[in-house]
Amino acid sequence: MSANLRERTKHHPSPCTTLNILFLPSNNTATSKHVGVFNTCRQLNHHPIMVHHLSNLRQEAASLLSSVFSIGNNSNGKEDRSSRKTKTLEAHFASLPYTLEAWQLIRKNDQTKTVCNLNGCDFLPSSAWKEMGEILATNSAVIEFYAKNCQLSDDNFDALMTGLQANRSIRTLNFQNNPDFITSASISRLSTHLQTRYCKNNLVVLALCRTNLDDKVLRTLLSGLNDTRIRQLFLNNNLLGANTDRLRVKENLSYCFHRINMPDLEELYLVENELGREGCEAIQYLLRNDNTRLKHLSLFRNRFDDSCCRILAEGLKDNNNNHLDTIYIGSNGSSESLDSITSKGW
Repeated sequence: MSANLRERTKHHPSPCTTLNILFLPSNNTATSKHVGVFNTCRQLNHHPIMVHHLSNLRQEAASLLSSVFSIGNNSNGKEDRSSRKTKTLEAHFASLPYTLEAWQLIRKNDQTKTVCNLNGCDFLPSSAWKEMGEILATNSAVIEFYAKNCQLSDDNFDALMTGLQANRSIRTLNFQNNPDFITSASISRLSTHLQTRYCKNNLVVLALCRTNLDDKVLRTLLSGLNDTRIRQLFLNNNLLGANTDRLRVKENLSYCFHRINMPDLEELYLVENELGREGCEAIQYLLRNDNTRLKHLSLFRNRFDDSCCRILAEGLKDNNNNHLDTIYIGSNGSSESLDSITSKGW
């Protein structure tokens, strides 16, 4: 500071004492920098003496930073993101040694690695799901695919299916507990996948528990389920009977259970779907349906009462399916039963 300036500011203590410039190395590349300029001034822009000098100082600092460091700007002053490298799956799994080791075996198409378990990987972006699908497209060892609790979205699922639809070994698909997964777009994509030649003839287990599947979406999904060789279908803890429009619930579920055509279906799980009386009436169509080999039907915790038991009994009287041997109703021993079935119902 010049002597003249010191004299002029002697009786006007400056609210600005320091200007700190902090340089932090970026995690992206070794040469790029994140620049943070921290100004400890208060009300500096209104100071009668320093405003002009601050302006000059800012210009000099900006010139210095742009000449010494590359901050990834293009000629228009916009950040150039094209130079950033997308993290690979292995980079995302770096902090999960067991998952990383398993994924490396899958990438190598190791024939001993038959299960792809990604449960809880809710931190993966769409690019990672896309890479996963591309690797599984050519994998011939994995027969079980689990993606539970992954916060799958439309974009993530679409990215995954881009490659997964070409797989020729997977026989189990489990997307349980992905509440944002069920949309018209994702269900349409899943239905199309289920009808591909390989999947239609080889998929044996499909789990969509806790995916907010409702009666309307099930009607859309039916086109994908029909004529498949699925043996076990898990739809627990969804919203099949939750809609307040009970007539809509009855119509949609009756449509599905009457027209379902899954000749190899042996086990159907509909636990805790708030089916109620309307859903129970729709299940009559399922009990009378000759297009399944249903052996096991699980209906725990669905707000059933004595009248529902009568409805099920009527359906069983007309049942021509010699395979059915077990229907589970009630609360399965839970003290928080959603059902109100008395001895009369039983």
